Amino acid sequence: MKKVIIIIVLLSMLLVSALFINSCFVSRITENIVKEVINKAPENQSIEEAEIDINEGKTSSGIPVELPEGFPKSVPVYPDMSMDHSSKSTTSGRDFFSVGYNTKDRGEKVFNWYKKNMKDWEIQTEIIDQREDEKSHTIISSNGEYHLTVLIIENQYDEGTTVILTASEELDFN
Repeated sequence: MKKVIIIIVLLSMLLVSALFINSCFVSRITENIVKEVINKAPENQSIEEAEIDINEGKTSSGIPVELPEGFPKSVPVYPDMSMDHSSKSTTSGRDFFSVGYNTKDRGEKVFNWYKKNMKDWEIQTEIIDQREDEKSHTIISSNGEYHLTVLIIENQYDEGTTVILTASEELDFN
């Protein structure tokens, strides 16, 4: 189960990277991280902890996991959660962060907490998607220094919520 969650989190990183950065290079880095995790993960065992260093950054999975070094202090992190993934990569001098965690709180509560605690962020997009067995909320925002995506996925059956934060330094065109 943890292997599946880790793969989902890493694939989400790939998707979010593609949304913010139209760079094949960044997508290849994220894809390589996903391949590395899949290749190093035991076939029939749960993953207690995995840490992978690559030239472009570092990813950690398992429990306990801490925020990656240099994670932006301006990014709000939900208080009642269990973090199971974190990563940091640097491309062309720009830092990219991803954090995945779970909480027993409902998705709507987490969504409202983020909206309340993102006062210094300009929310660019809010998406709510209801499917048969899960509901997701997505917030895409910027604070002038970082782009932030908050993906909140609530599974109706296990009464848990998964949250994925991705933050990337904004491009400086000056």
